[in-house]
Amino acid sequence: MQFGDFDQNVKGSLTNPREAFDTDENISFKLTSPSAFGTNKLTVNLLQLKGEVKKVIERYEVYLSPDYVWYTKEFYRPAIDGKLEPGEYKVRIYKDLTLLGVGTFHVVDGLSKSNRLKDIELPGSVGITLRENWIKLNVPEPILFEFGKSSLTEEAKTTLNEVARFLNHFPNAKVQIEGHTDNIGDKAYNQKLSEERAEVVKKHLEKLTLQEIRFQTKGWGETKPIASNETVEGRQKNRRVEIIVTPEQ
Repeated sequence: MQFGDFDQNVKGSLTNPREAFDTDENISFKLTSPSAFGTNKLTVNLLQLKGEVKKVIERYEVYLSPDYVWYTKEFYRPAIDGKLEPGEYKVRIYKDLTLLGVGTFHVVDGLSKSNRLKDIELPGSVGITLRENWIKLNVPEPILFEFGKSSLTEEAKTTLNEVARFLNHFPNAKVQIEGHTDNIGDKAYNQKLSEERAEVVKKHLEKLTLQEIRFQTKGWGETKPIASNETVEGRQKNRRVEIIVTPEQ
């Protein structure tokens, strides 16, 4: 798993295109476009979360050249460090005592086909959540649709073609496609738009996937936000399509 690029001038979450990984995957992070550090020492903590308890599993110190252009650090290697047990984990990266970034993810065990996630090539802004019995792709609005519209963009077709290739790894899977909007505008309009978008995505995927795959759609309108609708950033997160894949057990 690679947490991706983040700006070390800004305290916040690491860009994490995947929320879960299997027990055989390495964990790494990548830094780009640095500013003057004042020090070249970073500290990386890997913590296991169990309810309210946070236990440090590993602590690493990373030393960087002041003039580095980019840097990738692989800091957990199952083959060497041993497999992590299934559960929730957090990574914290510090410069001295200043928190640069934090990322949370899950280690899963039991979904035998989870390795097929490694074959998928999606934009980094597409979120992937992996659980024991299902996989969810969270596709933000700009990748699929123009604002307020339900016709696919050219970028959408490229992304959904890759999703279809991934779905074909799971014959006889159930695929639920759900449309979501923010709360701007008329509630009935948002409901209709979410339903239309889910149906458009379904029709595109049906043309490219195995007949045995069973599709369903659901429009939730503005009823299931994942962020605050009080901010522009929150409304952008809420405008999305979620593709939930349940492989045949």
